[in-house]
Amino acid sequence: MTSKCGVGTGIAFFLGIPRDIWSTSETLHWAADWKYARWEDKELPLVKLRPGVIHHFAIQQKNGRLRVFIDGKRVVQKPVGGGITGKRLPHRDGFSFDLHGVCPAEGKEILITNIKVTEY
Repeated sequence: MTSKCGVGTGIAFFLGIPRDIWSTSETLHWAADWKYARWEDKELPLVKLRPGVIHHFAIQQKNGRLRVFIDGKRVVQKPVGGGITGKRLPHRDGFSFDLHGVCPAEGKEILITNIKVTEY
């Protein structure tokens, strides 16, 4: 039987506006058939992700560093590039999600919940 909704489900988290999912610029991406999430299209093998399990993601930008956490483990740490810390930089003004392959009629569903944002 052929899917009417596409193949697989996935989610991407972008710093800034949505853009190409395969962008190598500040994108956290995970698909249901992958073992690991990817940052800038490189696997993050520290935490295995599984469909049906709740995973916790956190992204922090502080003191000139960008950090990404999955289930409490830091998986990315790098300097904030492109200028003086605190200056408006590309992709630093907000964040967005992309949900792809979602098809409730075929049981392909994604839940995003408990989003918390804080300034410090």
